[in-house]
Amino acid sequence: MSTSVTRPREIVLPPWEMTTMAELVYRRLGPWTYPDADNGFALAALVDAITSVAGWVDEVARVGYEALLDPARCPWWALRWCGQAYGVRLLPRLQPFERPTAAIESAWRQEIASRPRWRRGHPDTIIAAARRHMAPGGAVTLRERYDPALGASVDAPYHFQVRIRASDVLPGHNDLIVRDVLAAKPVRLIAHIVIADDQTWDDLVDERSSWNATVTAYPTWNDAVAG
Repeated sequence: MSTSVTRPREIVLPPWEMTTMAELVYRRLGPWTYPDADNGFALAALVDAITSVAGWVDEVARVGYEALLDPARCPWWALRWCGQAYGVRLLPRLQPFERPTAAIESAWRQEIASRPRWRRGHPDTIIAAARRHMAPGGAVTLRERYDPALGASVDAPYHFQVRIRASDVLPGHNDLIVRDVLAAKPVRLIAHIVIADDQTWDDLVDERSSWNATVTAYPTWNDAVAG
């Protein structure tokens, strides 16, 4: 007499990534999950929602709490918290617990790891803060010890100017670029931020065939940058 054994069907997981705990609970439901694929994985979504907070706690317990402060190992959903610990404001802004794309997640991890606040006040950091809100290759010029009110001939300690090409700024980011440049500067220094469609040195070289032609066209530096 032979006895047939019915093997359980393979459980099909939803197309999104579930937490470890959510997947464990979902698999434990066994036959209840079989028709779920035909119903848009409604049961999986319910399990994900019910176990979400507990799942994150479980995930942290598995990897260790120190992972929350390691930009390389931090779970994607805790990257904003990790960034706050390093003093980094992550862009672009997403909805709460909205998963970033792979490219954005990689950029966030690199930015946190670079510890930009640890280099606060460095010219490269100030320029990088501006370029976060600009198209790739956006023109930014930083001029140290310069106060526009006093003119180029006056050495102005504690003053510097940042000139940003307006056409390179992302739409709606003018206020954000000013905010982040001010956040990147040392406390005692006074920043003069100009957002305008200025010319760069490369622009002048491209337009004029010689130095004499440039001097003739632009008698002063202000004439040159203003175009």
